[in-house]
Amino acid sequence: MKQAGWYRVTQAELVATGFDVKADPRMLRLFVDGKELPISVAGEDDGRFDASDAVEFYGLGLNTASTDTRVYWLVADSQRGLRIPE
Repeated sequence: MKQAGWYRVTQAELVATGFDVKADPRMLRLFVDGKELPISVAGEDDGRFDASDAVEFYGLGLNTASTDTRVYWLVADSQRGLRIPE
């Protein structure tokens, strides 16, 4: 990410990157700089990552001498990830 703001990554965008959408969306976790960030997963209640589902989070940009892009890692894990309180 280059700028701070709310980001929405759709199921279709994740499929395009090779992400396994058979994973239980309730077990998705997002990491940046070695720390877990809370996310919102639209449509996770049914335990399936359907075409209308998406991952949403607040991302921060990065501006250093070596890069201007911050990398976020989405992981399908065996435990529930942090969620943004509703």
